Amino acid sequence: RKIMVSFALVDELAEALKSELRDLYFEDAFGERTKLKIYKQNLSPQSEDTDFSPFPYVILKLLSGVAPIDERASNGEGIRLLILVGTINHEKSGDAACRDLVGIIQRIKEFLQRKGAIKHFILSDDIEWAIHEEDEWPYAFGGVDTKWKTRTIRREDRLI
Repeated sequence: RKIMVSFALVDELAEALKSELRDLYFEDAFGERTKLKIYKQNLSPQSEDTDFSPFPYVILKLLSGVAPIDERASNGEGIRLLILVGTINHEKSGDAACRDLVGIIQRIKEFLQRKGAIKHFILSDDIEWAIHEEDEWPYAFGGVDTKWKTRTIRREDRLI
């Protein structure tokens, strides 16, 4: 019997989103078109490399969970995972980075709505999303808040 650890959700979702978002290209900090980078939990540590740009990015951030002590109370552990998105776009219109951001968020939402589950985890609540309110041209930031369930782990003691 294999017991899933919560971080497996990050791994499984990263794999699924890499496939789903593989055809999307956006501007990086140097004005070049590049694929979305998907990070697990945090951005990669910045190296001495001056050619490094984390943009455009998606970060899969495990936030919290609820593990029931009695399987009769729930159908598995609840996990909250935040999908953070960051874009950059130097177009003078001022809204290009936000348009890119909303496009990525929409693509992620549609994927999650269409699938509803990935390997060992299932969405358990509505998908919430938001964009950062401050104007930070040429950057735009936002996120998708998701809640997931794992399979139920059965108690071994039956005294309750």
